[in-house]
Order: sequence, then C-alpha cells, then structure tokens
Amino acid sequence: MLRFSGRLVLLAASNALALYFSSRYIPGIQLVGETKEIIIFSFVLALINYFLKPLIEFILKPFIWLTLGILSLIINIVILKVSLYYFPIIILAGTTPLILLTIIISLANTLFAFFYKNK
Repeated sequence: MLRFSGRLVLLAASNALALYFSSRYIPGIQLVGETKEIIIFSFVLALINYFLKPLIEFILKPFIWLTLGILSLIINIVILKVSLYYFPIIILAGTTPLILLTIIISLANTLFAFFYKNK
C-alpha cells in the first residue's frame, strides 16, 4: 500500500503526463512554463484534488446528483481555471481547450484512483 507521499507523487505524475499529452495533441493548448513550474503546478493540482475537491463534492453532492454529474465537471473546470490563474504555465485558446484539458486530467486522475484501489 502506498503511503501518502508516494500516492501524491504518482498523482502529480499523472497530472503532468495529462498536461503534456494535452498540449501535444489538442489544438489550442500550449505549455509555456518550464519543467520545474509544470512539476510544481502538477503537485499543487494533486494536492487540491486530494484534499479540497472531496470536500467540495461532499458539500455539493445533492446538486451533483441533480445535474447527473455535470456539476462535477464544472467543479473540475473551476479548480483548473483558478490553478492556472496562480500558475500561468498553459495558454488556452478558448473554452473548448479548457473543457478538453479538464476532461483529460479528470480521466487521468480517475484511472490513477482505479489502479490505486485495485492494488
């Protein structure tokens, strides 16, 4: 079983990989930060997803159910947008790249959580 720090490092690595592949294959997403900044951003995003996001989803659980999960996507978009405000390492050319980047990061985190729970 992974300890907290190991899980956080792997979650940050999955975030960094999602950012990298998104910037390579989705038009409208451009990484402008240095490698060190991207790693720091990935750790900050991992910390937010580990601590803050479950609390927000717990508070808004009835509304997430009412919207059939769409509110969860909106929560992820807001978290990513606020994180990018404080760490401007990515240039997004509109709303569509933001939504696609959010979906890819969410999928990477979901896959990580799935494989983590199975071990």
